[in-house]
Parts: sequence; structure tokens; C-alpha cells
Amino acid sequence: MIDGVADVVFIAKDAANNVFDNAQQIIERRVRQPLSPDMLLKKLRVLQLRLGTLSADAINRAKGIPCASIYERRFGSLRKAYALIGFAPAADYSYIDTRGRPREHGPATGCGKLLLACLP
Repeated sequence: MIDGVADVVFIAKDAANNVFDNAQQIIERRVRQPLSPDMLLKKLRVLQLRLGTLSADAINRAKGIPCASIYERRFGSLRKAYALIGFAPAADYSYIDTRGRPREHGPATGCGKLLLACLP
């Protein structure tokens, strides 16, 4: 073995472990913040006042505030969280509210009619 190669490999492995450990700590701090809904909204409002606007990207980049997915889970959507702090985005995103909802249909037709006929 070449003199010093083992030391370099060990140092590189140790550095990689430190990067991984640091990343895990950052994730742990961001994900496991047991904040009340009021505190979440306060942090969001402070960020909005500081930046003048809000977006998922801005929330995710900000330090000291949970990621956008936390707001989506707690409040149902970012738009709902925005509304609770009195922030209205400049663009109209109302179409987003209809995604994922089942469509409302009238009386059963086609395959639906066939399935209903099979029920006792």
C-alpha cells in the first residue's frame, strides 16, 4: 500500500460521516419542531412582512421557520395558511383548490349504472 493513502481514505470517510451527521441534525431540527398553530402562523406572518411576499420556495429557504409541507399538513394547504394571516398572493391560484377532489356526477351512467345494477 502507498504510504499515507490509508490516512487519506480514513479522513475522507470521516468527513463524509460528519456531513451526513450534520445533515441529519438539520433535518431533525426542521421536522421535529412541535409548534402550535398560532406559532406557525406567527412565524409565517413575520416572514411575509420581512420578504413582502410568500411562496413555498421562500418558506423552504428561510431559517427558523418550518418547511412549507408542514404548513400544508397543518392547515390543509399553503393558501389556507396564507388566508389565516391575511396574505393574498398576487396571482390567482384558486384552480389548485380543485385538484384531487372527486368530480360530482349526476345519476349513474355507463359503468356506474352497471355496477349499481349488480348490487343487491
